[in-house]
Amino acid sequence: MDSARATSAALPFFKAFEKADTRSSYIDGGLYHNNPVWVAHHERKLIWGDVAGAPPDLLLSVGTGTNTSDQDSNSSQSRLPLAEGQASSPKPKARPPKTSGFLPRLMVNVGIERIENLLRCNDTWRDFMAENTGSDYDVNDNHRRFIRINPDLRSDVPKLDQVKELNSLEKAAAKYLAQNRTRIREVAHRLIASTFFFEKRRGSVKQLANSGGFECEGER
Repeated sequence: MDSARATSAALPFFKAFEKADTRSSYIDGGLYHNNPVWVAHHERKLIWGDVAGAPPDLLLSVGTGTNTSDQDSNSSQSRLPLAEGQASSPKPKARPPKTSGFLPRLMVNVGIERIENLLRCNDTWRDFMAENTGSDYDVNDNHRRFIRINPDLRSDVPKLDQVKELNSLEKAAAKYLAQNRTRIREVAHRLIASTFFFEKRRGSVKQLANSGGFECEGER
């Protein structure tokens, strides 16, 4: 319960959560890493240091929705097979609360601008891809290793407090997932397969004529 309360403390809708026994305060991690792809990338290098310089078998980023019918003309987006049309939707500038004095107004404006930048998850993904899929990796293999699933809602993404939009949001997401069912099933199977250690024998991969799948030999 404490973990759920801490991770949902999204300001300014909910106040920071203070754990009684430690007197530590927690807020929604999205205020720092709304798209935590850089965090995951850093941690996997720490965990598997012997292959830190190699690309991951699979890095999956899951978004909470975008609207490709309202694209940001100042932002270009490379398209991956499962991430068609992930251009960030331009957000209306938040109206800062009324404050007296230049310094308070400046601090409020800087804070709002920082939050708006952090919430541009697709921009974070695009920047990550630009920096981590260079000439050292097989460019043709990037679309299988780095995948972002971000449902195209075909409408404005609801604000955090628009609870009445939940049903329409679920329907739009379900429609997108159904349209990409084959690709998503492939990603799910690859995630399951990545939990098993298997040393493939060189040259043992064979394509199955009947099913269109593949067969290989190796050791666990």
